[in-house]
Amino acid sequence: MAAFQRQKIGWLDMVILLSLSAIWGSAFGAIKIAVDNTGPFTVVALRSVLALLAITLYLCFQPHHLPKWRELLHKRLIFVGITGTLAPFMLIAWAELYLPSSLAGLLMGSGPLLTLIGGHYITKDEKMSGLRVLAVLTGLCGVIVLFADGFVKMGTSAVLAQFALVCAAMCYSASNLSVKPLTHLSPVIIAGSGFFIASFIALPLAFIIEEPEFASISAEVWLALFWLGFVSTAFAFSLRYVLIRRAGAGFTSNVGYLIPLMAVAIGWFALDEEIETVKLIALAVIVVSIIISQRAGVMLKSQSAAKS
Repeated sequence: MAAFQRQKIGWLDMVILLSLSAIWGSAFGAIKIAVDNTGPFTVVALRSVLALLAITLYLCFQPHHLPKWRELLHKRLIFVGITGTLAPFMLIAWAELYLPSSLAGLLMGSGPLLTLIGGHYITKDEKMSGLRVLAVLTGLCGVIVLFADGFVKMGTSAVLAQFALVCAAMCYSASNLSVKPLTHLSPVIIAGSGFFIASFIALPLAFIIEEPEFASISAEVWLALFWLGFVSTAFAFSLRYVLIRRAGAGFTSNVGYLIPLMAVAIGWFALDEEIETVKLIALAVIVVSIIISQRAGVMLKSQSAAKS
């Protein structure tokens, strides 16, 4: 099923994947609503603090999940927290100051291809093949189409914002590939450590740089922030690590090509964002590239089974 996956994929894994796609696809619209009325640091800070609060409340009723302090200081866990939470949160929130939510979701579709490249260098059994190279190059064409269209319509700031989104996708890919060895920790602890790191850094930056006035934030923005914090962050990120543990980083990365579909649909339905032809073309190219990568994974798995 997935380009990297060596394990058997069950129906529950597919349900989790589709649920994550819908939840994270809606997050881009919520970020757009919140960031336009507050600021990127404020959005990241409140999103992270609310998610951390939800995780803390959960752990109060699940004391057996509590880790030792020494485990929380593990350098890999800190790396996963930075690359899987803090950095992409910052990059996506800043980028959506300049871009519509649907375009942000489309560019995050490059995540599975970046995981493909990273898997070649980080893992021992996910090496690049001819088909995988073709998949990466095809996906790159879709990204270039979006970059070119953004530059023509919105200028240099749009290109920088799009580059920030690709960097966010790279961060998520690095996190996916790095989290697998942390099997001694529960998914909730892994997610919670990332929220703590993001809160610890983003909260003071929000007060220093943006000086938010919480009393003036509208109900609509608070609703978007609560959705981001509790559903798209606390719940979804914990679910993400469950899926990585169950089905692997490669299968989990496939959420990347379902998210754009959700993001475009929600941006059109909820935020009245235009569905342009160039977006549909880029989406089709990116999806085709991931289908090619999946086919390559199936072929490599068959060859490996034949040799053994």
